[in-house]
Amino acid sequence: MDVKLKEQGAPPPISESQADQIKQWFADKGGGDNPCSVCGTTVWSIGAHWVLAPTLSPRGIALNQVYPFVMIFCTRCGNTHFFHAGMIGVLPGPEKDLRPVPPAEPGSGPGGSDAD
Repeated sequence: MDVKLKEQGAPPPISESQADQIKQWFADKGGGDNPCSVCGTTVWSIGAHWVLAPTLSPRGIALNQVYPFVMIFCTRCGNTHFFHAGMIGVLPGPEKDLRPVPPAEPGSGPGGSDAD
């Protein structure tokens, strides 16, 4: 998804209607009921701005192709989670960016039967 950066490089703020949509998505996922994995509180906040993750090109960081994220953080300790704004549905979706990852084979990887 192409997101045009303003000249000063700051992403646009999240609007009130977008924040409401994010809050509803988070509530639908049970987010507010899930305690923070660091401190145990269930009080979460949404960042005021989009977080943009640039991609890499053969010549370095490609600022003309970024992934937009929503930042949701614990208000007690600052533990932070990033959610793709397109997957939430608050910005146009990431369909062209999706590459499904097949499930791991049973017994492979950490903790599997083939582990040392």
